[in-house]
Amino acid sequence: MSAWRLALASLLALAAACPSPSHPAPEYETDPNAPPPTTGAETETAEADEATPARRAPRFVQQPFLYRVDAGPQPSFLLGTIHVGVSMDAALPAQHLGDLDGARVVLVEIDPSELSARTMMEAAALPSGELDDFFAARDWFELANELDPVIPAQQLKRLRPWFAMSMLVNKRVADMHDGAPPQAMDLTLIEYARERGLPIRPLETPAQQLAAMNAIPNEDMAETVTEMVQDPEGSQRELTNMLDAYFDGDVLRLEQLIFDPQDVAEHPAVYEQLFTRRNAAWLPVLKEELDEGGAFVAVGLGHLIGEGGLIATLRSEGYAIERLR
Repeated sequence: MSAWRLALASLLALAAACPSPSHPAPEYETDPNAPPPTTGAETETAEADEATPARRAPRFVQQPFLYRVDAGPQPSFLLGTIHVGVSMDAALPAQHLGDLDGARVVLVEIDPSELSARTMMEAAALPSGELDDFFAARDWFELANELDPVIPAQQLKRLRPWFAMSMLVNKRVADMHDGAPPQAMDLTLIEYARERGLPIRPLETPAQQLAAMNAIPNEDMAETVTEMVQDPEGSQRELTNMLDAYFDGDVLRLEQLIFDPQDVAEHPAVYEQLFTRRNAAWLPVLKEELDEGGAFVAVGLGHLIGEGGLIATLRSEGYAIERLR
């Protein structure tokens, strides 16, 4: 199957807020007046950790996707993140925590505290029809059955295909870790920064990121969900390949997975919405903060790499950028 859409699901910050087995989707029908639970990857309890040991020994990114930018009175740093399956400890070596601790400001895609579960579910709702309209009966049965521990079929029917895809990715990442995946590194990084009183500046609002997701044709995402359901081993293999490439620090392999020329040619609107437009909107803010110096920027790796990525754009405008070890 095409790996690029799995990559998109994993590189969007909203993926960290989509339900997983350990963080199910909220149910509002039983008590509509009750406040919805906040989204995000809460810290797993010690009891859960003891009851559910990880299948693998801890892994660390061989060369972090951390870049030093020499501009302004002090250097700034860019960290390329992946929003599922990799912890902050694994992605950012301890020797580089000082770069974060000494930051004047921390820039992130979105501030998860601004995103409620209700807002997300409302934005992900289909404007008309039902999700099962996009699938053959057997494929819908398999999808609803796999996601049943996370969300009831009747609730799932009201949501867009991209949301179902993100739930599938999160669930399969959870399955790789016996149901206890690491908290999304972006969430951990934001918590870490807040605990140390570091100012946080989001590059966009949750509403803007949701709008970008909703701009993706439903049929396009439904096709991917169908492939994931019909070939679970193949999609799991693609997900594993992508996570392995991140752990290996292999930027060329990730560029090939995310920006395959054939995929870009076949789906130009998707790349325009999710990368080109958002990168262009972020660039003035990034340049302002980099010129002042002391910024620590953590965004999805797909925004940094590639010919049209932020690193290439900044270098073309004279910024000296070096990948660290």
